[in-house]
Order: sequence, then C-alpha cells, then structure tokens
Amino acid sequence: MCKYIWKFAPPTTFAVVFNVLNPFFMKKPKFQLQIPFNPNNPFDKLGQSHNYLVGVLHENYDAEIEAISDLNERQAFIMEKTHDIVLDFYQDDIDVHFLDNVPGNPGLYSNIDFSTYATIFNDMTGLSAADRSTLIDLFNEITTLPIDDDIDVANALCTVIQFENNFLRNEDNQTNSIVLGTIAIAKYSLYYTQTEVEPPAFRIKWWHVLADAIGGTAGGLLAGPGGILAGAVAGTTIYEKCVD
Repeated sequence: MCKYIWKFAPPTTFAVVFNVLNPFFMKKPKFQLQIPFNPNNPFDKLGQSHNYLVGVLHENYDAEIEAISDLNERQAFIMEKTHDIVLDFYQDDIDVHFLDNVPGNPGLYSNIDFSTYATIFNDMTGLSAADRSTLIDLFNEITTLPIDDDIDVANALCTVIQFENNFLRNEDNQTNSIVLGTIAIAKYSLYYTQTEVEPPAFRIKWWHVLADAIGGTAGGLLAGPGGILAGAVAGTTIYEKCVD
C-alpha cells in the first residue's frame, strides 16, 4: 500500500499508557484516508480543483441542481456556475476563457452507460491511439477493485498512483495533459465520493469516477487542461445514469 495515501491516527498519551497497562482494552488505531496528492504529476492540481469546485457547487447550489430533472439543463446550469466560481477563485491562477471554448452541448454524455468506457474512449475524436490504450488499461485495472470502505479505497488509490508514476517514467509523457489530467480527475473523484457522498453512493463509486474522468477527457480534447476541469465537473451530474 502507498504509505502516503493512508496513515494511522496516533493515540493520545493517556491512551498509550492505558493500553500498555490494560492490554485487554487495547483498541486498533483509527484508519484515515489521505488525499491522493502526487507531486510527480504536473496536472495533479486539476483533480484538486475538481473536488473544490464540486464542493462549492454542492454547498451553494445543491437544491437548485437537484430540482433540474433534465440532465442537459442540469449540466448547462453547472457549467454556468462553474464559470462563476472559476472567475471568483481562480482568476489569478488560470485563464478562465477556456470555458468559452467548450461547445454548447453539455449533455453529450448524459445518456451513456459508462461501463462501456472502452467504446467511449475508442469513439473520441482527437484521442490518440496511445492515449486511448493507456486510459482503457487504467480503467480495466482499477474498476475490478473493491471499494467498499476506506481501506479498499486507499488500495485503489495506491493502484492509480502506481499506474500514474509508471506512465510518468517516460519523459515524453510528462507533458501529456489528457492522460495525466484524466488520471488526476479519476483519483480525486474517487476520494471525494468516498469522503463526501453519503450511502447508498458506495455502490456506484466507479461509475461516478468514470463519468467524471470521461467528461474530463472529452473537455480536454476540446479546450486543453482547463477543459478537463470543466468537463469533469459537468460529469458529476450524470453518474446516476449508470445505476439502473
């Protein structure tokens, strides 16, 4: 397991003394899931920003989002609010005009069964054969993993980061925003779903991750790294289509 993905919370001094003197009452230290930051990935910030934006959207617009039953309209609303949030919080860090380059068809993937991710990647115009193969290999590997609790998710995140680092060993891949941005979205999406979304979402986390990641890939092909962020945020509205 990747040690920087998880840790055990240290017990208090009193608890240490008590446990030493009373072995019968010893408790296992509490498991804590760690943020899946990887300093080796130059596009890791896209995943961090995705979780921040989704958190702001849920905190401020959750009721309005849920009230919009049409998924195309819901995605359009989220894109509008995402643009506003980016303007407010990221104007000094990134070029917010990337959102203007995202075509006006936010419902492009609103009726897709994301379990067919290989077909979706194969059908993406502009995705190179090498990038397509890499992303399919990633999701072939991780979507078979159990993610029922924090320890499962930590192991899954470890697998993603190992895949990420293996990809980065080739210097030619270190500027590949499509693959590295999609990987960042996938791991942070899984982390967010595990730590912020209440049950019964546990049973659909991989489909949530796929929706975010595929939305990010599509957005990146249309508008670069900023498009990855916008597409992934829009993807958060449609993962429920995969539950049926």
